[in-house]
Amino acid sequence: MKANPIGVDPNIVSPEAIADLPENVRRTLWADTTSSLIYLLGYENGIDEAGISDIARIVRQIALGEINSAELTKTLSSKLGISDIVAQKISSKLTTQIIAPNYFQISQLYEKKHRAAQKQAPQTATTQPKSLSGRPLESMTTQTTRKKAPSNLNDWAELEEDKDAPRITENKPSKNVVDLRSASGSLPSKLPPAPPIAPR
Repeated sequence: MKANPIGVDPNIVSPEAIADLPENVRRTLWADTTSSLIYLLGYENGIDEAGISDIARIVRQIALGEINSAELTKTLSSKLGISDIVAQKISSKLTTQIIAPNYFQISQLYEKKHRAAQKQAPQTATTQPKSLSGRPLESMTTQTTRKKAPSNLNDWAELEEDKDAPRITENKPSKNVVDLRSASGSLPSKLPPAPPIAPR
């Protein structure tokens, strides 16, 4: 049972996980031909019984959609500590005899499992939207506040001057404007006659 993908870890693999597999995949994992192939590949390449059990586990993980079948060679090499050439040799036999006949179902299981894992993964915190100046929009507040106008005209004088309000400078009279006011500041009772219009 050390070379059987399911029997190698009878207490780890849940019966529900096996029962949910497509029938052809489940039969392949339980088949004596699968166990014999795994054991033979290990024996021919000088792999001990612990390594043969690791091969069986890797085959099971691929069948359950836990490992991508495209990573079989890499997984064998890193897990068993064997060269890439030996790993490729074992991978080629496993792919031809076990994975390829069930590739459609195995690939569907892998996509389904990893799509569900992506949905359950916590989403990264979104960055707070910023303005063109780089400041967060929520932190941007008006620099000045407007005060409510008083209902009583006498209260206008009691309003404090808003230091942040824009300053209004006094408009100086233009040089081309003639000041008709007298020294006391009063306007004349009569305006001077309009200048004569020159003939065209």
